[in-house]
Amino acid sequence: MKGAKILILNWLVFSDLHFQFKNFSTETLRKKLTEYVKEIPQADFVIITGDCLHKGQKDTDIKDTVDYIHKLVSNCGCVRSNVYITPGNHDLLREEFRLHELRFYTGIDYSTGEKDSSYERRAVDDRAHSALFNKENFYNFFDLYTKIVGKPYGPVHQLYEDNH
Repeated sequence: MKGAKILILNWLVFSDLHFQFKNFSTETLRKKLTEYVKEIPQADFVIITGDCLHKGQKDTDIKDTVDYIHKLVSNCGCVRSNVYITPGNHDLLREEFRLHELRFYTGIDYSTGEKDSSYERRAVDDRAHSALFNKENFYNFFDLYTKIVGKPYGPVHQLYEDNH
């Protein structure tokens, strides 16, 4: 089309940062990633699809995670109002009850990591639903979200929860 303007948007998607998980390989990779994003075209949007944390424990200090994500976002030239983050299963508190409820949905025995073929999956009950969508289970994620995006994780984000 002659004279038409083309809008090109660049976005970066990050997933499974598992920031509290530390070993030589992950720390080296994180450092290389922050350097790499400086070399690519500026991102208009950054999307983080969960698992920023390794375990969502309440006593986990998320400052280093927040600082790292800020550095990633800054290095790729994106403003924080254009950062979108969803929680992942590792952004949740990992309590025994929670592991039991995850087994309910997946049939995986999380103590062994293997599929339990003898486990009978049933319809979702109210107890399981409440555990999966309990805001307290996302304690650190909500704090992390607010510190990165600059606004609280609000009702628009809870649409799925409120309608299911």
